[in-house]
Amino acid sequence: MAKSIDYKAQGFTQYHTGGGCIAWRKDYESGCYALITDEDGCSLPDHDAASVYVGLYDTEDGEELFGNAWRVIDGEQGVSIADNYGATYVRGA
Repeated sequence: MAKSIDYKAQGFTQYHTGGGCIAWRKDYESGCYALITDEDGCSLPDHDAASVYVGLYDTEDGEELFGNAWRVIDGEQGVSIADNYGATYVRGA
């Protein structure tokens, strides 16, 4: 069983991405934001989901960074990846 995570306590908010889809979103001062969804890419993951998707996007143009979202083992790893990349992102680099 995956570790339980409280996305709100980690600074994420619910964000409607369009088309009836929703994700956890966190904005970073570096100029990007992260979205975390469940495996279908359209819903919020359970707090103890066995795997989640995490993607990072440029705040100015919404361009997906690194080409695509990553499937990771659980929400804790998803938040860790988002925070590590989000905090160090440099636009145009």
